[in-house]
Amino acid sequence: MAVVAAAAPYIALAAGGLQAIGSIRQGNAQAASARYNANLADQNAQIALQQGAENARRQRIVNTKQLGAIRANVGASGVTLDGSPLDVLEESARAAELDALSIEHQGQLQAWGYQNSASLYRQNARQALTGGYMGAAAALLKSGVNYAALSQPAAPTAQLMRYRGLATQAYENPDI
Repeated sequence: MAVVAAAAPYIALAAGGLQAIGSIRQGNAQAASARYNANLADQNAQIALQQGAENARRQRIVNTKQLGAIRANVGASGVTLDGSPLDVLEESARAAELDALSIEHQGQLQAWGYQNSASLYRQNARQALTGGYMGAAAALLKSGVNYAALSQPAAPTAQLMRYRGLATQAYENPDI
């Protein structure tokens, strides 16, 4: 029993050291996971931009074909492209380009969302590292306190009882 009591302060220090190592490793693992997620979000942002640009390019091809068909129909009907038919064709071209720009903008908005997610993941990584080190520091401080408490010789019971008795008397009778 005396051996265990003598070893208790050192066991407290060792336990604190293990807790500190565990806290740092946990923080590092969480940070690595958050950085991985940030990289995925960055990749998704690039993909969203590329898809938006490609979808807009395809829409412009469709628009060009539709505008060509409109011109062909107007020409086949014998109507000249002066006045109202020209205005309709120009308005159709503007609306078609607006469709393509809208598609491209959707890709940009999606990419922006992914970039915001990546930023949050990076912040989480920094916080995980900080939390790991703070947890390690707390574990080491606690183990130091435990070491100090366990290293103190036990107060004799008679002394402790006398102290408690004096403290009680002083509380009950402040003139002592």
